[in-house]
Amino acid sequence: MVQLVGLNPHEEILVTGLIAQFSSDEFLMGELRRVEKRPLAGYNGLVEPTVCHRSDRFDMTMLLASTNPFTLAHELAHVSDISTRRRESRDHLSLAMPNGWHLAHRMSSEYYANRIACRYADEADIFLAFKSDHAGFRQAIADSDWAGVLIYYALLLGIMHGMGQLDCDPLRLIAAPQDLPRAVLDGIEAFRHQSVGFFDGYGTDTDLAEAA
Repeated sequence: MVQLVGLNPHEEILVTGLIAQFSSDEFLMGELRRVEKRPLAGYNGLVEPTVCHRSDRFDMTMLLASTNPFTLAHELAHVSDISTRRRESRDHLSLAMPNGWHLAHRMSSEYYANRIACRYADEADIFLAFKSDHAGFRQAIADSDWAGVLIYYALLLGIMHGMGQLDCDPLRLIAAPQDLPRAVLDGIEAFRHQSVGFFDGYGTDTDLAEAA
């Protein structure tokens, strides 16, 4: 049973109902132990996995600053993703892989979570998420935060693909994409070309991070 902390009765119904829906849809929810609502600096939600001592299992806590349906679905998708891609998740938690591998794993995780979340939220909530990620994308470019640019690109691409717009490219949202560093453009192009195949073959041994 999942422990609920800091949620009002209405929010508890939303959270437990969506967990049940994810489980019914064959997403892996069995390692989620706790859901807690509290303020989070810079995040609407966050999943914190820990590896159980002398075990292959995870214990996960889902932290929420908001119970917006898109946020809930996004974080529950992370829960299932961590359980599904167990080896990659453990490698990511170890922080022992090359930096490019960790970045590619993060991009694939955020793309997957946003694409799945589109199934469980209405268009108004999806638009708000897109607007927030678009603002983060533009701010990361302004700050020359190139890792952030790649992560926000993956988030935006996840929403576009989740809405069935497989021919759309988030780069079209900025005025001068050609001014981005070549390495960033190469990373974006490689991710865009591999993202649909990653999603369609999700759960196999092939992972975008391993291809990086």
